[in-house]
Amino acid sequence: PPPEDNNLKVLIEGVAALVARCGKLFEDISREKHKSNPLFDFLNGGHGHDYYARKLWEAQQKHTDQIKWRPDEKLYSTVQKMTAESRGKILGERPLERSLKDSSSSYSVPDHVHIQSNMSDTFTKPEVFKELLETAKPFKDDPAKQERFEQFLKDKYQG
Repeated sequence: PPPEDNNLKVLIEGVAALVARCGKLFEDISREKHKSNPLFDFLNGGHGHDYYARKLWEAQQKHTDQIKWRPDEKLYSTVQKMTAESRGKILGERPLERSLKDSSSSYSVPDHVHIQSNMSDTFTKPEVFKELLETAKPFKDDPAKQERFEQFLKDKYQG
């Protein structure tokens, strides 16, 4: 039966839970540390010892059940993440042959220039943009500065 003193009951349940989790050594250390404290007499067979023994057994059962249901961490540490290569091996796929050519540049530099010039012919500037350039001249008073500014805009937006 639990002790009448609710504080003693809570203390016994707490110590039993800790001993179940941390082991017998925790009980021995607590017994040694609190041998002069009458609240801990249950550790030495005093008042509340039977209740402590019951709660310790219950806590140990609960703790071992939790260990049983915990996934096996060793199993997860040995399993490696699947890569494309390992997946291919499992499925019996043949790996693709790698070319000696650099895969990032599948076309040559002259092709790149040719593509760029074709693209610039494809896209035209809207009429509104041309009108905006004519009306919005922030450096009307200084033609040299205005020319540099327009060149800057051309370089920025035309490439």
